[in-house]
Amino acid sequence: MNRFFTLLLAASCLTAVGQVESICGCENENSLSVNLNLVAPEGFKLGEVLFASYGTPTGDCENGFATSDCHYSTTVSVIESYMSDCTTLLSVYPNNHVFGDPCGGTNKKLCVEIALEPVVTGCMNADACNYNPAASCDNGTCASCEALATACGVGTVWDPISLSCIIANPADINLDGCVQLNDLLDLLSAYGMCWGCGGGCSLANASSTCVDGECIIESCNDGFADYNGEALDGCESEEVPPWSCGEDLVFDGHAYATVQINGQCWFADNLRSTSYANGDVISSNLNDAAWSTTTSGGRATFGEGASVCYGPAPGGDACNEAFLLASYGRLYNWHAVNDARGLCPSGWHVPSDGEWTTLTDGTGGALTAGNTLKADAEWFNNGNGTSSNGFDAYPGGQRMNAGNFQGAGTDAFFWTSTAQTSVQVWFRSMGWNLPEVVRNPAEKNVGMSIRCIKDTE
Repeated sequence: MNRFFTLLLAASCLTAVGQVESICGCENENSLSVNLNLVAPEGFKLGEVLFASYGTPTGDCENGFATSDCHYSTTVSVIESYMSDCTTLLSVYPNNHVFGDPCGGTNKKLCVEIALEPVVTGCMNADACNYNPAASCDNGTCASCEALATACGVGTVWDPISLSCIIANPADINLDGCVQLNDLLDLLSAYGMCWGCGGGCSLANASSTCVDGECIIESCNDGFADYNGEALDGCESEEVPPWSCGEDLVFDGHAYATVQINGQCWFADNLRSTSYANGDVISSNLNDAAWSTTTSGGRATFGEGASVCYGPAPGGDACNEAFLLASYGRLYNWHAVNDARGLCPSGWHVPSDGEWTTLTDGTGGALTAGNTLKADAEWFNNGNGTSSNGFDAYPGGQRMNAGNFQGAGTDAFFWTSTAQTSVQVWFRSMGWNLPEVVRNPAEKNVGMSIRCIKDTE
C-alpha cells in the first residue's frame, strides 16, 4: 500500500509555538485510518520535529503533548527518517512494525508535532530555462529551453523572454505550422467584418445597425432569435435557448448534473464514461499486472475482477461493481486523462491544478473546503459534508498502482491535468473525517475519479 494515498487523520490542527507555526496530529494503533498524515499548507514545508511519541502520550494539539512511561524512545528519529529538506507531507504507519513495541498489551497511539517553515518551490537549476532564483525547494520542473519549446503546440514557439508559447508566424491564422491557402480562406471568410462598423453592419438573419462603433441587432428575421446574446453572429434558428450551467448535460449516454461555483462550471457527478470524447473505447477489465504496467489510458469500476478490494461504503457492498458504479462513477488512470482524445465533452476538460486551487480558495480555503464540497450523504460513519455549493464530492476510492481497490466510502480522489514531475501528477483528495481538501502528487497508474470543468470563454 502506498502511504501517500490513505488520507484519514484522527486529529490534526495548526498551532503556534511562540512565533513558530506548527502542525500536529495523533493516530491510534491499528485504527481504521492506517496512516498518520500531516500535510503542510500551501507555501510551507515541514521543519523541525517539535514532539513525537509512539506509546501513550498525554495532551492534545491545542494544549501540547508530554511523553509517558510507555514511549518508544527513538520516535523522533523515526519520524525524521521520513522527512527531507523539502518535505510537505508526512505519512507514517502508527504500529509496532515501524516503531517497535514500547509496552506490550497496551493500546498505543502516535502523536507528532512539527514546525512549519515558509518555502518557495520552483526550478533551482540556474542553467534551466525556467530557473526561479527565489525558489528554496526544487519541484522537479527544470527544463531546457529546447525541451520547453517542444511542449508548445503546433504553430507556436517557446519565447524565453515571456517564458510562454507564442504564435510563430502571425500570418499562420489556423496555427497549423504553415502559411498556406487555408489561412487565406480563413482571412477571406472574415472579409467585410469591420470592427468599429467601418464596413457597415450586416448580421446573419437580422436587421442591424451601428451604435457607438459596434454592430447591434435591431430585430431578428421571422423564425430566428438571438438566443446566445452574441450580436456578431446574428440570430439563431434554435427554438430552445442554449444550454447554461446548472442544467444537466448529457454525455456518453448519462445526464450529468452541473454547478456554477465562483465563476467556474463543474460536473456535480463523477465521470462514468466508457469512451473518449471522440467515441474510441477506453481500455477496461485490466488485471492487476496490466493495470500497474500500462502506459495507455485505462478505466475501472471499483471492485471489478479478482483484484483485492476494501472500502466501508455505506448503503451497500463496496466491492459490488454495479453498486459502486451507480453511487460513485468510474476510476481512470492518468494516461487516460492525458490522452489527446479527451475524457470530457467538447467544450469541457479535466481541471488543472490551478483550477482546483481556484475552487478551494473560493470555498473557504483548502483547510476547510472539504466541509462544503463533500456530498451530504454516502460517506462512511456520517463523515458527510454540507454540499452547500452543490459540488457533491462522493467517496469513490481509488485503484492503487498495484491494482487493488481501497477507500470507497471513506475517501474521494480526483485527478488534475497537471504533472508535478515526469512520473507524478497532482491530485486532490477528501476524507470522511477531514475538513481539508488535500493536494498531493501520485503515480500515473493510480485510478481516481474525474470531474470535468467547462472551458472558459
